[in-house]
Amino acid sequence: MMELPKPGAEHAKLMRFAGTWSGDEQLSESPWGPGGAARGRCENRSAVDGMAMVQDYSEEKGGQTVFRGHGVFSIDPANGDVLWWWFDSMGRRSLLTDRYVFKTTAFVIGALIAALMVGGNSFELSKFNRATQAFRQVGSSFKPFVYTTAIDRGYTPVSILQDTPVTYPGGPGQPPYSPHNYENDFWGPITLRRALEHSRNVPAIKLMDALGPKQVIAYARRFGLTAPLPPYLPIALGAGDETLLEMTSAYSVFPNQGVRMTPYSILKVTDREGNLLEENRPEPQDAIRADTAFVMISLLRGVVEHGTAVKAASIDWPIAGKTGTTDDFSDAWFIGFDPDLTLGVWVGYDQKKPLGSGMSGAEAALPIWINIFKTWIGDRKDPPKFEPPGNIVFVAIDKTTGLPVEDMAGAFNEAFIAGTQPGSIR
Repeated sequence: MMELPKPGAEHAKLMRFAGTWSGDEQLSESPWGPGGAARGRCENRSAVDGMAMVQDYSEEKGGQTVFRGHGVFSIDPANGDVLWWWFDSMGRRSLLTDRYVFKTTAFVIGALIAALMVGGNSFELSKFNRATQAFRQVGSSFKPFVYTTAIDRGYTPVSILQDTPVTYPGGPGQPPYSPHNYENDFWGPITLRRALEHSRNVPAIKLMDALGPKQVIAYARRFGLTAPLPPYLPIALGAGDETLLEMTSAYSVFPNQGVRMTPYSILKVTDREGNLLEENRPEPQDAIRADTAFVMISLLRGVVEHGTAVKAASIDWPIAGKTGTTDDFSDAWFIGFDPDLTLGVWVGYDQKKPLGSGMSGAEAALPIWINIFKTWIGDRKDPPKFEPPGNIVFVAIDKTTGLPVEDMAGAFNEAFIAGTQPGSIR
């Protein structure tokens, strides 16, 4: 193993985004062991509990680079300690631990700041930040915006959608449009919940048509999506391009009770005397109603518990999210959240080409997401809860038919906005 430089006070400058570094205490035993290379203190740890930041780093000695690679800062939520891990120059495997810097992009939205960003696998080879600059087709990860529009317009999780063949006339000089499902089959009448959990394309297209593409796009704008979204039906399946930053920020609206926080990367800037030159604060904006957000959380938890993201159900934690895959497997997404943290992962090549046969969001992006999120959870035993607003009611229903049942055995406790549950008078 090459000799690694020991981080000193100059490395603390990289931590200023996270708070005030108040020391550079070397570990008393095995300073380059699995626990980290150095330990310091982050006084402003309320904004960054349990999160991390990846930075490119190199050290020059005598005109020669003795070490080049990545450092990962991780804040211990228990005590605010800041740990530093090193990675080799290829950004693939840690020289010290079994950790990886993934050949993908990941972005985290916390309560106050964006705390983890991986924009590529080598800053030396490419300065292009794929987390903030790459516009990629989002696939089915766009569908929650369609379903949010529907819930806000009076649909419920048990509304029946039709998963049946349909053809729409094409534009001038264009062939007719006949959407199909990922499995090239049709399930017939299906509840809105099951359609989203299993990412059925045809019901999403029909829902987009019923709501109106312009209406759905207007809702997407509320979530902070700014890229061009033409008012065409395939937008429901993620035919538009978005950045990972905007998509992750958009999903954070759900656990934040319908409020969107514009992400930022710098908390404050001070001069050498400590005078404040610039400071950023959260800017809340109402995007959707809190009751609509909670129903969407319930639906997206179903994606994890029963649907396309069921691999994440292995984590004993309240998780919700949605997979996304493009037709040719060139883009794979998973964006998910718990009550406190939203994490998005995109996997793809810079040149638009297939990742490989079957490399869907569930196969390519979700496993990475799970590994990162397990680190966020750590050894905590008491998970946070998604708290329902006061006007949410729960009704035992048959999940297949969507009808209320009296026998709780095998029933599903469905969330409804008060007044929309089965049997209520509207």
